[in-house]
Amino acid sequence: MRNFGLAHAGWLLVALLLAGCSPSRFVANRLLKAPNSYPTWFAPEPRVFLGYQQDVTDQLRIEAMLVTWNRYITNGRALPGGPFPFEANHTPSWTFVERFGADPARIAFRVVPPAAYQLTLTATHWIENGREKAEFDFHRAIPAPARPGLAQPHGTVVLLHGYGLDQDTMLPWAFWLGERGWQSVLVDLRGHGRSSGNSISFGPVEERELNALLTHLQSTGRAPEPVIALGVSFGATLALRWTSADPRLDSAVAIAPYSHLGEAIENVRADFASWVPASWIRAGVRRLPEVLGVPGEELNTLSVLRRRPIPALFLAGGNDVIAPPAAVEALQNASSAGSRLWVLDRSNHEALPFRFPEMAPVIERWMEERKRPSR
Repeated sequence: MRNFGLAHAGWLLVALLLAGCSPSRFVANRLLKAPNSYPTWFAPEPRVFLGYQQDVTDQLRIEAMLVTWNRYITNGRALPGGPFPFEANHTPSWTFVERFGADPARIAFRVVPPAAYQLTLTATHWIENGREKAEFDFHRAIPAPARPGLAQPHGTVVLLHGYGLDQDTMLPWAFWLGERGWQSVLVDLRGHGRSSGNSISFGPVEERELNALLTHLQSTGRAPEPVIALGVSFGATLALRWTSADPRLDSAVAIAPYSHLGEAIENVRADFASWVPASWIRAGVRRLPEVLGVPGEELNTLSVLRRRPIPALFLAGGNDVIAPPAAVEALQNASSAGSRLWVLDRSNHEALPFRFPEMAPVIERWMEERKRPSR
């Protein structure tokens, strides 16, 4: 069984704990530190567990070697030194502060093709010390037989994990989508999992790295259309802002996205580390735009969607205190006509992404509507 801690907020708590005392720039820099640079022993008490057969995952990694690449990408631009040629014609839309120009990230990703994976899922929920906890497990067949009657994928879904996690947490979604004829791309965002990068940007730089990744996949014929971004928490906000910025994406599926970064960080502090003075965190959050070198509104998903609305499916947990339903509804209201919001009354932030029996019909209906007629 793998322990994924707080599922989407845990390692942000680590950043808050290590922020220590107040100088605002120090707190801002600590919040931007790569989550995979923190020691694993410092992880908070877990609320969500994901169990699976390790040997099956290892087989998937071996199988995926044939369709997996890494490359150095920063500010939306591929850099020399990776295994593929430098894309001289791909430039960022604006220049970021030097920390990212000098901090190229080696982005790790895997392509999971459609197949009959025979996916089965189980879930257990319980209350411990007044907190909801959950354990999720899944099993699948690897290697999997081809999906009957499917000549080519219905399209491509890029799966984006939560803060402090990695692409393995999105494996159940990859298999679930694969059974329904969709190809998935599992990504370790910069500073997460097997990807490098000393800092994260909470959106602006990651957006451009995903843009460059899609450019590479399309250039090698590995991204059949339509392309949809599906993300969880931090990954959900990236899915929304990336879809808003890149016309090659058809739509987004956002599970528990936050509308304002500062509010989400404060909600994490209040829920997991209420003893940390809120004034320290507010001061650090106010410095983030300056440290990143971007306008303040670029860090707020709601501002991004109001400027460039997109079609999106939003999913929220009724007991979510990190991304409350009202905040998710505000995002839906700022999106294009036809966007939808679905709320699971009894779910919290950490458990929501694994509530497959409840969410599957909603997401499957959205995906069916996105398929091209010829497929």
